Amino acid sequence: MINTTKPPLDDVRVRRALSMSVDRELLNETVLENIMAPAYFLTPPGTVGYEPPVTFAYDPDQAKAL
Repeated sequence: MINTTKPPLDDVRVRRALSMSVDRELLNETVLENIMAPAYFLTPPGTVGYEPPVTFAYDPDQAKAL
């Protein structure tokens, strides 16, 4: 678990930058050898018809800006 009540993770910009700095596609291809879909949300797509919105992607430049 991540404690989001203590600095620096209490800042939503820091948490978003961390999320944007992980290349999930590359991890899936190289480490997982494409056996799973990259995860962007806790609830997997297709769970009881749920389709999560795409709110961020791998973007190291934007992560540094945050």
